[in-house]
Amino acid sequence: CHADARLARLYDLPADRLPSYADSFHGLAVREGTLTAANCASCHGVHAILRSSDPRSTVNAANLGKTCGQCHAGIGEKLAIGPVHVRIATAPAHPVVRWIRRLYLAIIPPTLGFMLLHNLLDWFAKLRRHRRSAHRPGFGLGNSQEYLLRMNVCFRIAHWGVMLSFPALVFTGFALKYPDSWWSAPFLLWGKQVAFRGLLHRTAAIVLLASTLYHLLHLALNQRDRRLLLAMLPKWKDATDLADVVRYNLNLRKEEPQFGKFNYAEKIEYWAFLWGTAVMAISGFLLWFNNFALRHFPKWITDAATAVHWYEALLATFSVLLWHFYMVVFDPLVYPMDTAWLDGKVPADHYRHSRPGYLRALGRAGLVTAVKDEASPQVQSNPAIKPETKGKSRSSLPEGHS
Repeated sequence: CHADARLARLYDLPADRLPSYADSFHGLAVREGTLTAANCASCHGVHAILRSSDPRSTVNAANLGKTCGQCHAGIGEKLAIGPVHVRIATAPAHPVVRWIRRLYLAIIPPTLGFMLLHNLLDWFAKLRRHRRSAHRPGFGLGNSQEYLLRMNVCFRIAHWGVMLSFPALVFTGFALKYPDSWWSAPFLLWGKQVAFRGLLHRTAAIVLLASTLYHLLHLALNQRDRRLLLAMLPKWKDATDLADVVRYNLNLRKEEPQFGKFNYAEKIEYWAFLWGTAVMAISGFLLWFNNFALRHFPKWITDAATAVHWYEALLATFSVLLWHFYMVVFDPLVYPMDTAWLDGKVPADHYRHSRPGYLRALGRAGLVTAVKDEASPQVQSNPAIKPETKGKSRSSLPEGHS
């Protein structure tokens, strides 16, 4: 009825009801093949369909608790607070949901635009410098045949968990939002019998949270590795480093910027990951345990959680594609891949040009000897620590170093 323009005009039916249902969790579940999701008749009835202002209507504010309670046991009376038909992506009704949408729409474009421009500028500049200095040894990674330990096994375990869970969350999450797309079909094959997509999505969420909690527990118990947090704390130098990198890539600065143990790009990603994981976990649990949420909170809370979960997913997905993938794959200094996620080690050349200060700190700790000449910083292995070389048995810095 709501899709018929003639009937809508004749009976003054609201035009947004069908689109808002299609965008809701119920509508998306029906589109992906679920047979138990509520449809229009589940709430409005079949023949005795009355306006919501009629006290006899099943969707009257006084009757919503009973109507929706058929599926959501014990939701109480709070569901009646706020509209049911809400379009998160276009015109959300509740002020909080509207402001969430405005906030993310104000944040996402400039954030992703900054990432894209920053990395394109860096990429072209490095290629240009590489052509001019192709004779210079050590431009790429791995030329020195010496390796330093970047991530010990505890850090790698946490990273492996994130690597497994994050892509699964992205694909299964977008498969819910776009169930008609060809790439979502594999997740929906068993949708009519088993909620396979939802099961896989929630399993991946648990793996991601377990990996994050493992990482935090590891830092809490290991005092030496807990220094990572101190090194990761943002400093004013990070802002000046960003400006210096931009100036250097634009040929407005002659000296190559130098960083400490972690540069500004790594710090941005680390804290953004922790923040994003917390936001996605809170909003996701409100949607996962919707009976609890509807029982204890007004409905606009779940609408807000839906908006936050969707926009944060967009921001996280494209941030990983634009920011993280550039640092570990497409950066000319690490291409075709920084393999620290596999064995935890990086070539010494990774630090030789951009982080000589960090190498000097390692030298003061007795881990390597850093010698800087006029051409470029040079690294010699500490005699007590055998460097890795191609064709020889692999050794590294002590396992605890990261």
